Amino acid sequence: MATLPQSELGEAASRLLRTADDQAVMITDGDREVGALVSMKYIDRVRQMAVQRIQEISVEAGRRVDAHAVELGFSSEELVERLLRDSNEF
Repeated sequence: MATLPQSELGEAASRLLRTADDQAVMITDGDREVGALVSMKYIDRVRQMAVQRIQEISVEAGRRVDAHAVELGFSSEELVERLLRDSNEF
């Protein structure tokens, strides 16, 4: 991500930053939406939500592997080992 010190911005840009601290600011070019200005608090929240979702997906995938392994009569570790071994044959 590029950075720009606030001291190098003009007054209009400074007003935009103050507004963006409370809400996203849509940047348009005519009728086309070309960007958005959001606060770092918002970016941090989005990052936290992404990490949380990745963790949830990982846990669910682990549960599915465990259930499939049981159906096949293996432990999940044995199933993963067999799958890895089989994938190296190609």
